[in-house]
Amino acid sequence: VLPGEWSMNALSVAVLASAVLMLLVGPYRTVDSMSKIIMISLTITTVAAVAVAASKGAQMQPGFIEPSPWNLGALAFIVALMGWMPAPIEISAINSMWVAAKRKLEKVSYEDGLFDFNVGYISTAILAIVFLALGALVQYGSGTEVKMAGGAYIGQLIDMYAKTIGEWSRWLVAFIAFACMYGTTITVIDGYSRTNMESLRLILRRPESERSNRILAVWIIFAAITGLCVMLFFKGAVLAMLKFAMIASFVSTPVFAYLNLALVRKGEHKLQPWLMWLAWVGLLYLSGFAVLFLLNQSGIIA
Repeated sequence: VLPGEWSMNALSVAVLASAVLMLLVGPYRTVDSMSKIIMISLTITTVAAVAVAASKGAQMQPGFIEPSPWNLGALAFIVALMGWMPAPIEISAINSMWVAAKRKLEKVSYEDGLFDFNVGYISTAILAIVFLALGALVQYGSGTEVKMAGGAYIGQLIDMYAKTIGEWSRWLVAFIAFACMYGTTITVIDGYSRTNMESLRLILRRPESERSNRILAVWIIFAAITGLCVMLFFKGAVLAMLKFAMIASFVSTPVFAYLNLALVRKGEHKLQPWLMWLAWVGLLYLSGFAVLFLLNQSGIIA
């Protein structure tokens, strides 16, 4: 193992170990507190970076010819991007699990839960736009070939920002990258562990009393070990796995969207008419895009 690879492996283990330790000490409180701190820090630093980058102007090379997104050749990239931006749609289930966990600690009204969801979703959507602007100003059309390996890409990204914005921004961009990765690690480990635990409980038709922190701890450790195995033993396939996961996330989006809509329609709190129409339009849009992508991949539409 090369020294650089060893250090990346050690860093991966350290990040996962610290995330798991915090989650085991206080599962929901940790996620709630950390997500707020990371979101505020991430928003401030990212907006500051965009403001500085905008004052410098886009780094697009003279004569750069922009490829048109209005062709089916770009469909796979667009679908992969939409699968996780601003967040995968299954996060709605994760959010529900967090609300259920919060109710065990304090009283949570319908309005409180709705407010938390709106703040989280809108903030994530705004950050997605800000990151898009950051990439367009610094990376797009710069002529630099993007490295696809995780560690190499992060180093390249930091170097590009330091060159464009100024050497002083190196630590700022490094903090943004770390905050993104660390916050995502905590959120994913906790969120998917909770949904996996609840899914298995429902499949086995077990009582809600079996939903405990001890069982959750097992799922958290399992998720961390699985993620670590992927990073250590499947480095060469990470890009392919990531692309598959993003595309699968989008293709399955209509299913999750319909389940969400069905739950809302059966719930005691009814949506306003315009929101219901928006939900149906969104479901048709997602379904149409998914079908178009599948037809393109099968060769029926080229």
